[in-house]
Amino acid sequence: MESVSSIIVRATSLWRCITTKGRWNWRRPNNSVPLSTMLNNIGYTYSLQGDYAQALDQYQKSLTVAESLEEKSSVAFVLNNLGVNHRLQGSYLEALENLQKSLSLREGLGDKWGMAETLIEMAKTHYLRHDYTRAVESTERAIKLAKEIGDREKIWEALTQSGIAHRALDQLMQARAEFEEAISTIEVLRGSVAGDEQTQQKVFAGKVSPYYEMVGLLIDQGNPDEALAYAEYAKARVLLDVLRNGKVNIIRSMTAKEQDQEQVLRQTAFSLNTQISAERLRQKSDALRLTQLQNALQKAHLAQEDFQSRLFAAHPDLQIQRGQIPRFIVQNSGSLLPDSSIALLEYVVVNDKTYLFVLSRATDKAAVEVKVFVVPIKRSELASKVESFRQKLAAHNLLIRESARGVYDLLLKPAQALLRNKSSLIIVPDDVLWELPFQALVTESNHYLIEQSAISLCYARCLPGARNIS
Repeated sequence: MESVSSIIVRATSLWRCITTKGRWNWRRPNNSVPLSTMLNNIGYTYSLQGDYAQALDQYQKSLTVAESLEEKSSVAFVLNNLGVNHRLQGSYLEALENLQKSLSLREGLGDKWGMAETLIEMAKTHYLRHDYTRAVESTERAIKLAKEIGDREKIWEALTQSGIAHRALDQLMQARAEFEEAISTIEVLRGSVAGDEQTQQKVFAGKVSPYYEMVGLLIDQGNPDEALAYAEYAKARVLLDVLRNGKVNIIRSMTAKEQDQEQVLRQTAFSLNTQISAERLRQKSDALRLTQLQNALQKAHLAQEDFQSRLFAAHPDLQIQRGQIPRFIVQNSGSLLPDSSIALLEYVVVNDKTYLFVLSRATDKAAVEVKVFVVPIKRSELASKVESFRQKLAAHNLLIRESARGVYDLLLKPAQALLRNKSSLIIVPDDVLWELPFQALVTESNHYLIEQSAISLCYARCLPGARNIS
């Protein structure tokens, strides 16, 4: 595979040839990757790195090439990316202008997938402008289009964005229904992917946003038990997908015929997905062929769902082995907290805040209760604090205690009333907090946390046999 640096060099060379000589026959056979596509991909790479100025420059060059060749689908594609780049820069009006141009072109081409993609990006932009009603209007169109073509990736993305907008409008019932449908759609996707282990693991990676949006919604509604259940569900999914695609044998109870049938169904869906992706990447995609492929993919997904239902009925053990487990119920967590001397702290890190769930018993015979606290800190700021503390700790910095107390005040002090007299703490970190040495934090009594309580870390409480790191 060609490296990013070599693509940049080649694309830059081609661009100079155009701008200095005024001509370049990029259609010739030895130019298998169109120049506009290369420039667009370079722009996307810069955007991922947060270098939006460079990304904008490459996108503009890509747009110039695509427009000169009158390739409407390519022009629409680049305009969409330009709009996204402007949004990331905070230039929302410029973003909407480019996205609207992209949408108009895609409407003219009858490109329902592209229309859904652009409408989702428009909804995100309207949301950031606090225009929640227009965000909902955009997502409603996107959901309709995505369902017409049976594209589950776009369905869950549109549903999630719609739920976010409805939540901002305080229409919580509608928001919850959309988050639930988005989660159900992702669950179906998990079971219908083919390919190698890395491909399968990527199916769930990056798809936790509706789970965590549901967590926030339930906290707003004063329902910490169910909020925690969804947080656990998301974490368990990530871990179980790793286990499922690792060395765990999840087909041992299946017959040879069932294994063959499942493989055929997975490969059929994988092949159709590959063909759809290839068709969309063509300079002039065939709308009729795309529709036919999308209809075939929808039928393939239905066949997979039917097969899985019959498979689980015949082999109930497979449902557990493949991560189809019941959701965590707080009332069933008594074995984790046998008495009132133990408390469990679970963190959920999202972009603009961190949630802290605390499970504890008031007395040895009392029921387990859940309390939730909101830590108002952005993920990027939290990551900086954690890294700064780690560096001071490693360097034996004389100011370490001050830093350790600051992090304690941020992450544990909100719950300190529940943590008093607890001789043992079970901590479930999340995201950047896995890098934080909790034991070295300094409490309000000026002692290290490890001096006051035994500390255990674990990944997900709901998984039997989940490995603890003490």
